[in-house]
Formats: sequence, C-alpha cells, structure tokens
Amino acid sequence: MMTPRVSAVHDDLRDGVRPLLFPESIGIVGASERNLRPIEGALRGEAEVVLVNPNRTEVAGRPCLPSLAAAGAPPEVALLLVSHTRVAAAVEEALATGVRALIVPGAGAEAGAEAAVVAERVRALADEAGAAVIGPNCMGVARPDGSSTWIGTVPETFVRGRVSIVAQSGSVGEAFLSCGPRIGFRCVVSCGGELNRDAADLVSFLADDEQTGVIGLFLEAIRRPAAFARALERVAEAGKPVVCLKVGRSEAAARATLAHTGALVGSARAFSALLRRVGATEVDDVHDLFETLEVRGRGR
Repeated sequence: MMTPRVSAVHDDLRDGVRPLLFPESIGIVGASERNLRPIEGALRGEAEVVLVNPNRTEVAGRPCLPSLAAAGAPPEVALLLVSHTRVAAAVEEALATGVRALIVPGAGAEAGAEAAVVAERVRALADEAGAAVIGPNCMGVARPDGSSTWIGTVPETFVRGRVSIVAQSGSVGEAFLSCGPRIGFRCVVSCGGELNRDAADLVSFLADDEQTGVIGLFLEAIRRPAAFARALERVAEAGKPVVCLKVGRSEAAARATLAHTGALVGSARAFSALLRRVGATEVDDVHDLFETLEVRGRGR
C-alpha cells in the first residue's frame, strides 16, 4: 500500500475561514432530489442559496441553475456534492467564477487509490487561487441558528449555545448533532482530511469569534504543531476554555491514524504538555468530552 505523503507546509495561521463557517451565500453544486438534506440545512438560515446542476432546472421546488457562473455574483462558499471523478473540474469551475471558499465532502474512501491524486489536484488549484477548503472526506459545517453546509441531517434538537466544535471525525461530528439539547452549539465543523485549512486555522478563527465561548476538539492528528500551539495560545489569551480529546495515542493507534488521515500523530506526552501549558482540559474518551463540554457550555 502506498504511504500517504505528509506535506511540509508552513506554520503560519491562515485566514479565509469565516466564509467556510458563516457564509452569507451558498452555492450547492450537484444539487438533486436524491440528497435533499444539505439543501434543507442551507435553507434553515438567512444565507442566499443557489442550486446548481446542469441536468436539472428545478430541485425541491426551487430553480436550479446550469452553473455557478449563471448565478451572476459568486456565492461566498461552494458545497461540492459531486463524485470524486468530478471534484477537480467542479473546483476549477467554482474558482473561475470567483468563489474562494470550498467544502469538499467527497474524495474519501469511495475514491480508492484515486483519492490522493484528486486531493493533490484540488489543493494545487485552491492554493494557486488563494481559496480556503474544508475537506476532503468531511461532513461540512452545521449551525443551529443559521445556514448549514452539513451533508447530513441537522435535527431540531441541535440547539443554539456557545460551544464550537472542531472534529476531524465526521462520525463524532454527527454524534454532537444527535446529542439532543444538553449542549448548546455555535457550530460543529467536520474538517476531514484538512486539505489547506486545518484545526489550527479553525481554532485561531474561533478565538476571535464573539459568539464562541468554549471550544471542543476531537483530533486524530496535528499536521502543523507550531501553528496549532499558536492557535491555542490565542484562545487562552481570549479567556476561552478548550476541551480536547486526541485519539491515536498508542503506537498501534498512531499507525492506524497515519493510514487514515495521512498525518503523523506525534508524541502524546508533548501534546498533553502543550494542553497543560495553555490551560486546556484534556479528556480520555468521548463520554468525558461531551460531559465536560456540557458543563463548560453553561457559562457558570
């Protein structure tokens, strides 16, 4: 099996995150009746929503355009609901219309050996255009009080609050959406393969977000340790609690995580020491993560 490449990327904190999390307009490329949940989630908020599919003129009773270019002004973010064989072309088309924020749920396990090739092509296109990407292989972004770009269901029990989540696991992100009203959320971000925006960039943005009071992290790997440390320091300076669960701390789990994410897990001791230094709370399992966030999210 081919060993995933670990990119030697810079350690600067990168911007362009706000349209990914809180867009004012959303283009859904590949909209269809077969997958209405992302459309329903996007329409829950006030963002302008544009549906795009060259093979349809209408989806769910709403007009459907043949391309993003037909919308006139480009949306702030494009959610690409296309197969891995179409992802690179869809990214090129979106960038050509002026879109500079992209959410790429696909190009994961279903792409097989082609996944790495597709991801590298998307990364190159986005970096050249100065565009920010969440994904590939992610669920997107869910908001209880606004437009979501989540590819699953956003339930009514997903309620508003002050907790923001960054999860590298889509299934853990889904668990947060399904946990009922016990935790109030600002947003849940499933960042997946972290193509060119990662946990460090997201945490740094949330440090300045006035409506985020607590940050919860579910991490499999830290791709840029220096940038991540600076992001945590910014959160500490803002006086916001961080609750973190990092999996893959054993040697066997580290090997599995490398195969899954393409990133090295690193030293568990060094990571725990970093969390202690910035005053973050480290927990040992998902139950502790949920319970600690429930308490922290109450704000008293």
